[in-house]
Amino acid sequence: MFIINLLKNLYNAYRDIILDKKQKRVAFLASLGSGLEYYDFVIYGMLAQFFSTQFFPKTNHLTALIQVFVIFALGYLVRPIGGTIFGMVGDYFGRKTTFLISIILMGSSTFFMGMIPTYQYIGIYASLIFLVLRLIQGISFGAELPSSLTFLAEHSGAKDRGLLIGIMITSVGTGALLGSGFTFVLCKLLGKSNMVNFGWRIPFLLGGMLAIIAYFFRKKTEETPIFLKEKKHEKIAIIKLLRKDFKNVVVTMLIIILPASLIIFGVAFPSFASGIWKYKTTNIYFALVVGEVFSIGLIFLFGWLSDKIGRKKQYTAILILFCAFGYSMFGLLEKHTFFHLILFVIIFKTFIAAMAGNYFAIMTENFITNIRNTGIAFCYNCVFAAAAFIPLLLLYIYKQTHSIKFISVFFVLLSVISLIGMIFIEDRTKKTLT
Repeated sequence: MFIINLLKNLYNAYRDIILDKKQKRVAFLASLGSGLEYYDFVIYGMLAQFFSTQFFPKTNHLTALIQVFVIFALGYLVRPIGGTIFGMVGDYFGRKTTFLISIILMGSSTFFMGMIPTYQYIGIYASLIFLVLRLIQGISFGAELPSSLTFLAEHSGAKDRGLLIGIMITSVGTGALLGSGFTFVLCKLLGKSNMVNFGWRIPFLLGGMLAIIAYFFRKKTEETPIFLKEKKHEKIAIIKLLRKDFKNVVVTMLIIILPASLIIFGVAFPSFASGIWKYKTTNIYFALVVGEVFSIGLIFLFGWLSDKIGRKKQYTAILILFCAFGYSMFGLLEKHTFFHLILFVIIFKTFIAAMAGNYFAIMTENFITNIRNTGIAFCYNCVFAAAAFIPLLLLYIYKQTHSIKFISVFFVLLSVISLIGMIFIEDRTKKTLT
């Protein structure tokens, strides 16, 4: 019965999507960059084990991996800067401006990351160029998803906001699927030695070229009606945000700390599973592909359901379920079998999909129009910047304890923090954006 009801809900959600061609086009345009952002986001973590020794002096694998994750984290540290600057640009000049600039920066930085000569040829300059491009990538990432989210939310109505945002976030899952699937195929075809030598470059080059193609689609976008109707456009929206709306800033950060941390861990997961828990690399990538395929349609389903039953109720229920089952979920990894690996990834990805179907829409409803882009960008990027250090923290925890149980407890505690944030959220599911 559960499977039948799930299929019925998927069909009903899809039927709702095809009713409005204009909304479908807007969702497609908003989704292009977000999908590519997460493609780039995923391949960095998945390919880290291959290029970690390419940009630093010869050292042991664990040290090189830590250095790559440090640069990964630094890229996230600049995201709040990029997101806030471009958020203010979006709140003052319009959403379309940030839409175009962010995807150009994202595409060019990703492409050139695949072109950098290694440490063997240009020494420390390889490390420095890699760092600079990662920082540019971080700035563009900081602008991309918040701008897309603002753009789409302001083109949607109160009755279908969750559904349309769910479609856009589904593209994020599609980007992750493309990244993990492409990496899996490359590993199968090239083998580990070729992946280390040159294979890791191919996904970066492809991602850069796809972003440039997406730019030409985005040139056709129209400014949002809500922004055009807004009489007062804030020149420095961050000041108003922090002075007048600080409570919403804190609450928004609290509710997204768990999904942000899970997403970051998911990106670093191949390196943990292969380098520490000794799972076979191809099995890890295959499990991730299966998990993405399983969860990808669930994001817009949960977005659609949030329009029907209310986002506060649904998101709170999901967080409670994670509190109850999160500890056991991570325990599956201790079984060290291919079946338990796939089972873990499916459950893990399902939780992320269920959360994503709610918290993105909640963020758009939590801020008013003349500070919405800045508010989303600031909260989203600050939380992800903090979460970017989680791979390093978990590496330290595991090195000290040699137990997955402490990692389980860490994430359960984060779910409690997000639950506390939900206490203070007003449910604006059925309300028009102001």
